[in-house]
Amino acid sequence: MRVLAKGEDAVKQYLGRLYCVVGLLFGVGGILFALLGASAKVSAGVVGAALGVLGYFLGARRLRTATILLGVVAVFFMAAASTGRRSGRDG
Repeated sequence: MRVLAKGEDAVKQYLGRLYCVVGLLFGVGGILFALLGASAKVSAGVVGAALGVLGYFLGARRLRTATILLGVVAVFFMAAASTGRRSGRDG
């Protein structure tokens, strides 16, 4: 098993955090689009969750939980929006 140098480990953690932040943005954007009715595609949530998993493998252990959960929540919001259900709206 190869031992990483400090610089390589720091770069991996930085990239992991970067991927998680981008995944969070995808998840939040997907939820906002679903609530506003602008889009009903679940791809933003899936990409957000996948980036969270990638961030986990690169070393961002704390941020990955929020990223993955928000991505999964975005998938559910967008799936509900695609069936015509709107949060907070009657009719």
